[in-house]
Amino acid sequence: MKLFQILENDLVDYLKYISIDYYLGDKRKEIFSPKLSELLIRIGSQIDIFFRNWDIVQSHNPGVSIKDLKFGNYKAINKNINLNDEILIISATNEILYPFKDWNKKDPSWLTAYNNVKHNGFDYKKEGNLLNVIESLSALFLLNCIHDELQIKLIEYGYRKVDLDTYDLIVRQKNDFNPAYPYITSQIFEFEKDIRNPYISRY
Repeated sequence: MKLFQILENDLVDYLKYISIDYYLGDKRKEIFSPKLSELLIRIGSQIDIFFRNWDIVQSHNPGVSIKDLKFGNYKAINKNINLNDEILIISATNEILYPFKDWNKKDPSWLTAYNNVKHNGFDYKKEGNLLNVIESLSALFLLNCIHDELQIKLIEYGYRKVDLDTYDLIVRQKNDFNPAYPYITSQIFEFEKDIRNPYISRY
């Protein structure tokens, strides 16, 4: 989770100069730079590491060593976890993102861009753009949000929105409790936003 925070902070620093709510959707492809290419590679690498060390990925790929696991192997978890339909929301714009949309049929565009920039950044420099960085970072955040072993930490750090009783049970015993501001969300994304009550998750 801390690695996600570091990467998100780097993107937030970049967004001090490029407003996320001015360039919407595919318009973000127009914003590309060596900094964004470097950030895309770092995010993609963390997603790769996250998947290959996830026990459910390993259990769906028996006989394949961890070092030999690749993105093609990771799709096997869709039998149990349907990443295709999982969504995030960009807080500033209320845009809905599907980081792994149609992953069972084709690679997400951010993943293709990551591989292109990683292996031939000069020819594919335009793919190191703001859209691909945002979508890849949303994928990393989503993986953190649905990983079972990380749920308690996500609630404790305020990255998952839960009802006050659950928050009190998990967090209040460990930290000073501020009832006026009990939640801290990702600086960019929201996960499992409940329109009827933004402080209670769907589950």
